[in-house]
Amino acid sequence: MYKGFLLHFTAQKRNGNSGTKEVVFIVSDLYRPAKEHVKAYEKRWPGEKFHRTGKQSLGLSHCQSTNDAKQKFHFHLVMVSYTVLQLMQIDQQKQSVEEVLHPIRRQKNIDSLFQYLDLEKTFMN
Repeated sequence: MYKGFLLHFTAQKRNGNSGTKEVVFIVSDLYRPAKEHVKAYEKRWPGEKFHRTGKQSLGLSHCQSTNDAKQKFHFHLVMVSYTVLQLMQIDQQKQSVEEVLHPIRRQKNIDSLFQYLDLEKTFMN
């Protein structure tokens, strides 16, 4: 029990950065066997990465419109942007979307975006 909530903790041993070992604690209000708890957490990770990059680098939290349709459109544009960056990540064999994004933001690799501007061609191949 924690502050009146029944919580379930799972400790996961995993490889950290630079070959180190680390223990991560996963907390949930739903009971699951430990292996299922870890698998459920791992399934969330791609979404967490999208939200972090979307908010920090792609302007996900910068829409100031109060119009529902405009907010949805803004969200979809951020999603499309992230998808294009993922395609670039695969093509350039980078470890993360951020590795692709940083040179673009520094204006050193802006030309690499032009091959992805024709979305119909990109998504139909």
